Amino acid sequence: MSSERTEDPTPRRIKEAREEGSIAYSREVNAAAALLIGAWMLQILGRRMMTDMEGLMRTSIASLSRFNSPSIEVGGAWLRDIAAAALRQIGPTVVLFVGSLLLVGVVVSVLQTGLLFAKKKLGFDFKRVNPAQGLKRLFSMHGLAELVKSILKLVVIGWTAYGFLKSHQGELMSMSLMDYRSALELWGGLAVGLSTRVAGVYLVLAAADYAYQRWQHKKSLKMTKEEVKEEMRQREGDPHVRGRIRRERMKLAQSRMMAQVPEADVVITNPTHLAIAVKYSPEDMGAPVVLAKGADKLAERIIETARDHRIVVKQDIPLAHAIYNSVEVNQEIPPELYLAVAELLAYVYRLEGRQN
Repeated sequence: MSSERTEDPTPRRIKEAREEGSIAYSREVNAAAALLIGAWMLQILGRRMMTDMEGLMRTSIASLSRFNSPSIEVGGAWLRDIAAAALRQIGPTVVLFVGSLLLVGVVVSVLQTGLLFAKKKLGFDFKRVNPAQGLKRLFSMHGLAELVKSILKLVVIGWTAYGFLKSHQGELMSMSLMDYRSALELWGGLAVGLSTRVAGVYLVLAAADYAYQRWQHKKSLKMTKEEVKEEMRQREGDPHVRGRIRRERMKLAQSRMMAQVPEADVVITNPTHLAIAVKYSPEDMGAPVVLAKGADKLAERIIETARDHRIVVKQDIPLAHAIYNSVEVNQEIPPELYLAVAELLAYVYRLEGRQN
C-alpha cells in the first residue's frame, strides 16, 4: 500500500517538476485561440487584403507591357518587380496578420505556463528519439487517450464545418455566376463565418483538453506516503540531528538563565522541586520579573547558586506553583500575583535592611 501514489504532490514536488519543464499545457488552446483571432483579423483586414491583391494584379499586368523579350533575363527581372511590388502592397497586411497570430500564441502560452524557462529541456534526451520509447508511448494509455481525443476533435470539427457549408450550399453554387469582386466578397464572408464557427467549437474542445491536461499532470505528480515522509525528513533534517540541536539550544538557554540568578532579589521554592528567581527594581521595572525558573535538578542548581551569592531563598508552595505555571523566564509577574510577591519582597527587604 505504501508504494501506491495516493498523496497529492507537495509544493516542492510541483516546483521541481516545473523546473524540469513538466507542466499542464494544452496545444489545443493555442490552436483554438489562433483560429479565433485569425478569423477576427480576417474580418477586419479582409477588404484591405482584397484591395491589396487587386493592386498587385494590376501592377503585374502593367509590368508585362514593359518587357517584350521572353528571355530568361527578362522573366527574372519581371519576377523581381512583382516580388518588390508584393512586399510594398500586401507585405504590411501579411505581417500584421501573421504578427497577431504569433502574439496570441505567446500570450496564450504564458497564460498557461507562466514565465517558464526550463533549462533541463534544452539538453539532448536520447529517449525522445529512441524508437522503442516512441512505440511504448504510442501504445500506452496516454497514447490511446491522445488518439481518442484526435478522432473526437476530427469528428466534431468536421461535422461543424459540414453543417455550415451545407447551410450555405446555395450561395456556394451561385459563386460561378457572379463577377469577380462579388464572388470574392462572398467567399471572404463565408470563410470568416466558417472560421468563427469552427473556432468557437474548437475553443470548447480546447478548454476540456486543458482541464484534462491539468488533471493528468496532477495525477502524474502524485506521491507515495514514503516519498512524502522522505521529503519531510530532507526538509526538516535528520531527527537525531534535530534532537541534538534542540538539546544544545536548551543548554545554551539554561546557561544564560543561570547567569541571571545572581541578580535576583529572592528565590521562591516548593521547597526543592521548584525554584523561581525573581527580581524587582522600581527604577527600571514596572513589575517584578522572573529571571530563572526550574524543576528538580535545575531547581537544585538555582537554589545552590542563590545561596552561593547570599540571595534569600524563601519557601512558598502556592506562589511557587502559580509563578512556575503562568510566567516564562524574563517575563513580568501578572497583576493577580502582585500582592503575594510584594509581601515576599517586603519580607526580603526587611531581612536585608533595605527600604522598598
